[in-house]
Amino acid sequence: MKKICIPLTIAALAFANAQQKFEEVTPTSFKAFYYGKASIGDVNNDGFKDVFFTGTVDEDGDNYPDITKNELYKNDNGTFVPLQLFPENAVHFSDNKFIDFDNDGLLDLVTTGLSYNDVVNYRTYRWKNTGTKFELQDNLDGRTFGNIEVFDLNHDGLLDYAVNGLRFIENVGFEYKTDVYLNSKTGFLDKRKDIIPEGRQYGKLRVFDIDNDGYLDAVLFGLNENTEEKFTIYKNNKGTFEISQELDGFQNGDLNYADFDSDGDLDFVISSLDKEGKHHLIYFKNNGGIFTPHQEINSDHLNDSSIDIGDINGDGYYDFIAIGSGKNSANNVTSVFIYNPTTDNFEEQYFDIDPVGGNGGINLFDFNNDNNLDVLLYGFDWKISGYPYVTKLFKNVQSITNKAPEPPTYLSATVSADKVTFEWSSGNDDKTPSKALQYEFIVGSAPGKSDIAKYTVTTPHWFLQKENLPNTIYWRVKSIDASKVLSNDSEEQVVSNLSVNNITKESGAVLYPNPVKDVLNIRTEAKVKSYRIINTSGQVVLSKTTDKKSINLSGLSKGLYIVEITFEDAKPLSAKIIVN
Repeated sequence: MKKICIPLTIAALAFANAQQKFEEVTPTSFKAFYYGKASIGDVNNDGFKDVFFTGTVDEDGDNYPDITKNELYKNDNGTFVPLQLFPENAVHFSDNKFIDFDNDGLLDLVTTGLSYNDVVNYRTYRWKNTGTKFELQDNLDGRTFGNIEVFDLNHDGLLDYAVNGLRFIENVGFEYKTDVYLNSKTGFLDKRKDIIPEGRQYGKLRVFDIDNDGYLDAVLFGLNENTEEKFTIYKNNKGTFEISQELDGFQNGDLNYADFDSDGDLDFVISSLDKEGKHHLIYFKNNGGIFTPHQEINSDHLNDSSIDIGDINGDGYYDFIAIGSGKNSANNVTSVFIYNPTTDNFEEQYFDIDPVGGNGGINLFDFNNDNNLDVLLYGFDWKISGYPYVTKLFKNVQSITNKAPEPPTYLSATVSADKVTFEWSSGNDDKTPSKALQYEFIVGSAPGKSDIAKYTVTTPHWFLQKENLPNTIYWRVKSIDASKVLSNDSEEQVVSNLSVNNITKESGAVLYPNPVKDVLNIRTEAKVKSYRIINTSGQVVLSKTTDKKSINLSGLSKGLYIVEITFEDAKPLSAKIIVN
């Protein structure tokens, strides 16, 4: 691992100050949210990115937070105005994410954390976007000191999500788990704690495809239930998360990913503390799904850090920006690290952005639609008496022309017995290398619609489970460059006759023993694809994609259940079982 120390001369600083500059936007209507997190998304489909905050506010002016409040701000042609206040069911000390969970074309919302109204019972809230406001849809057990990730884990076109972190359970204590909520056509299923095996405090869960096989993997770091620093890479083996790597443990930081070196796979940077309390900022490279530390970047201001990634200097490569606090809390900074494709390393550069320390956050997004990334940051200003919390917006005023990328071409779809695999050629961009582009994948039930799937993928291929699709689908793709600019739609493609099922073979499967206590066996020559266990109330209590011919039922209560099994090469089976 290389350790790079890059001094900045006065001349270099002067050049950077003159040529590479951000200007603070003042005034703004943003509140100063303590312990805040922001999500960026176009909630009203007007073409401008809006901002939602969770956090707390100081209402009596004593520089201490008093009330937990969440608020949505509308981007009105580059000016932010308050749109909706969430005075109840508000959270802080965790995370929020936009997610269109019903594929109606409107971004919904998931939040999790605690509230000053109840600091023990952490909550997760699902908010439905009605087109005019957000309405509370679900009030669930929540977690804190963690984060939320959104993804389509089971390839059904519907977005799922995970809540990682800490939860207090009365008479039990603190639980370190990751709650996974799988989406379905009838809504979210009961949370699953067994999909991603662990949860971590003061860390992050990130879900992305580490080896380009089309299955989403997981990276997880932070403190485990024994308060040990851990850092684990999980490989998704067709629905089962298995440990692929155990790296040196970290906690109290952030991790984010992109294809920095433009070789076609995703790398990541992490800022965090090791078990000795030493600060680290490390660039990890991906080699076929195996991560190795490539560069330890000289930096000592990473406590309570937050990282976001994007092309900051306009050369087409992914850079990153970080906020955090130093070894003493007075050394808060905002640092920009520019990727150098010649050396395959990051170099810290000065960009005229005010220093802000943790606990807070930072977001790179284009608020004025000029195709260049601006900066939203929020955190403590430790250098001012009383350590006030600040929320600041900085406009990118560099002389950069960034054209939108070209859409992908040569789209094709391959239909097999259980899935449809979509492929396309890499798009083109004036600056971002083709291998580093990401894509918006869109599928609809009619021309121009997006009611089956619409989300970002990081590979020029994806698949959907065939059983969830109508007879005819329409699909298209957009390219996304390192400045998060989208291309126009590709030429729309049509896939037909998906409901035709040529499998007529019976599985001949026998389930034994029945009644069953622990393990239910499946005796058949057919190839098992998946199973679901449904209780008498119609709830799916177990489901898994697997080729194993046994099902562990030891966690189920006694009673009657329905078992549904699908096969690769035979008709599905539905049968009743009794669990003793």
